[in-house]
Amino acid sequence: MDLRPLSARFSLLGQGLLIGRTFGTRSVAGLLRAAELLQQNLVEPGSGTVGPEGLEFLLRNPPLRPGAFYALRASLDTVPVPPELSFIGPAAGGPGRSFAEISREDPVGLESGVRQRVRLRPGTPMGPGAHTVRLELINVAIPLTSWLEFTARFRRCR
Repeated sequence: MDLRPLSARFSLLGQGLLIGRTFGTRSVAGLLRAAELLQQNLVEPGSGTVGPEGLEFLLRNPPLRPGAFYALRASLDTVPVPPELSFIGPAAGGPGRSFAEISREDPVGLESGVRQRVRLRPGTPMGPGAHTVRLELINVAIPLTSWLEFTARFRRCR
């Protein structure tokens, strides 16, 4: 069992309690609203599709914090997707790069305003409907893991 998601949630809870104690509960509520707005604006609404090849969606990558990432990890409905079956690339086309190809020596750059297509092939057939995706990105410049977790309805690809 992977305890990283649970550990991250406890860490976030602890940080929220510290902020609440230091600056008041309205500060925590404001941060939560900002986080929800940010998350809603990172994933292109209605872009999620599912088919025989797996699941895909578009990241909007708004001009907030672009950067280079030396590791990406994904899970789908709490099940990790192997890096060699996870891909990221420009939304405009092309096969993209597998997460397994990304390294400190050859990071993936996410430019401001450039949409990225994320494809996950979990190895088992998936149907349309609600699925939870977690995407973790580890920055080259800052040894920090950023993550995006969302639940969305994925439609069958045409």
